[in-house]
This record gives sequence, C-alpha cells and structure tokens, in this order.
Amino acid sequence: MNKTFFYKFKLDEDDCLTCFFWRDTQMKCNYMLFGDLAVFDTTYRTNCCEMICAPFVCMNHHTKNVMVGCGFLMNEKIESFVWLFETFLEAMGNV
Repeated sequence: MNKTFFYKFKLDEDDCLTCFFWRDTQMKCNYMLFGDLAVFDTTYRTNCCEMICAPFVCMNHHTKNVMVGCGFLMNEKIESFVWLFETFLEAMGNV
C-alpha cells in the first residue's frame, strides 16, 4: 500500500528464493541524510531459512545506528553480492 516501499527478489530456475532486498521510506530518508558512510556486514546467518542477513547501516547525527536497507542471500557467490549492491543502488535512486 505504501508506494515508496521498495523490495526486489531473485528466484532460481526452480522458482526458489535466492536473494531478497527491502527498504522502507524512512530508510531511504536516512540514507539521503546520513549515507556518507554506510556499513555492510554479512557475518550473521538467520536460523529460519539459512539465508545470509546483509544489513546496510549508517550512523545518524546522534551517533546511533540506522538501518537503511536489508538483504538476504542464499549464498556468498559474487553474483549474489553484485545483485544485492545493484539493487541497493536502484532502491536509493542510484545515489
């Protein structure tokens, strides 16, 4: 229902989910305000679906972390990360 909410996903040849990314309106606003430095870390693996959690985080003017996007990847292949970063740029208006 929110026209500024963004999500994108990728399926494999068996129609199984391999990559997923989302960000809401506030995340994009935070990125536009605080996106000078973004941190990306994939060290956490979710328990439910065994997908890699890939949050994009910035720091606001109160030195608090704000998430500006979040992806989930099925594997750590280069193609998956290329898809994720290209999707992140698309979600942020190529900024």
